[in-house]
This record gives sequence, C-alpha cells and structure tokens, in this order.
Amino acid sequence: AAQAAATLKNCMVLHTLSLALPFQSMGEADIQVLAALQQPNTLHTLTPYLGFNLVGDAGAQALATLKDSTTLHTLVLNLSCNNVGYTGAHALALLKDSTVLHTLVLNLDGNNVGPAGAHALSTLKDSTMLQMLELDLGANQIGDAGAQSLAMLKDSTSLYALTLSLDQNQVEDAGAQALATLKDSTALHKLWLYLKNN
Repeated sequence: AAQAAATLKNCMVLHTLSLALPFQSMGEADIQVLAALQQPNTLHTLTPYLGFNLVGDAGAQALATLKDSTTLHTLVLNLSCNNVGYTGAHALALLKDSTVLHTLVLNLDGNNVGPAGAHALSTLKDSTMLQMLELDLGANQIGDAGAQSLAMLKDSTSLYALTLSLDQNQVEDAGAQALATLKDSTALHKLWLYLKNN
C-alpha cells in the first residue's frame, strides 16, 4: 500500500492528499516511502491516517522529515497505537522548524510518549509559523510532569488555536493547575482541553 501511495509523488498538480492506511502492519521502511510524499512541490495538505501500524520511533523520525517541505502548510498525522515513544515524539517536535507549516494535528493516542515526550512536544511553542495545533496524547502516561511541560505552549507567539487531549494520563491537581495557566497566553484565542479519566 505504501509503495502504491508513493507513486503519487510524481503527480505535479496534487495539492491535497488524504490516505487511510490503518491496520496495514506498516513499519519504518513503509513510512520512509510515505515521507517522500513531500516531494511534489504543489502538495500543501497531507492527511495520513496510520493508526494501528508498526510505525515506532524510527517511523516517526522519517515522518518528521516532512518539516523540510517548502509547500506543506497543513499536516494531520494520525499515529495512534503505534508504539511511538520519547524518541519519536522528540523527532515529531522538529516539525516546529518548518518554514511553512501553520496547521498541525498530531494524534499520538495510545503510545508510549511519557513525560519526556510531552516535554519534547512542548517545544512546538518555538515555531514562528504554527497557528493551529491539536495534540492528542491520550493514554500516554505523561502525568503531572508532562502536563506541566505542555503548559509551556502558552509562551508561543504564533499559536491562535490549541487543542490538548490528555485523557487517561494520570494528570492530577498539579498538572491541571499548570494547564490552567494556558489562559494567560497573549496569542491564544481558542483553547480546548480534554482531561477525561485522570
């Protein structure tokens, strides 16, 4: 499936691409092929649904190279239940270095990101282009430390809208209090927080 999808990179008029490839046992090599989809100089919106595969940290690192695209301004990346840990989260945080990406949706629900991975993802605040960010880190055991790190997203100067889904993460009072400081952001106009089953 990944090889077939990769042939789309030769299409010189493609600007929006959605791929649904769940439950395909896709591993690092397949993901590297998909990451090459950044090549069409016309692609500006990419939505790969890759949930329930074998992406892991190495696959997440391959997907992080999408930051080098000169045209991709919207990325909706679903990596739920893919055994992505701190290393993969750290790599995905490098999407902050994109010079054109303004909308990023990262679904990492049901992985192994942990508090260190949440801290790495909090560096997305350093992007100067990112205007809309949605992070789904449900069931990743980020705890209070991870929530406190994510509260640093309030320091972004470009984020206009932020959605944090942190269900089932052992976030207690200290983490919730830290997240409440997101209201102090001078840039955020829209904020959604989901903290169910903590």
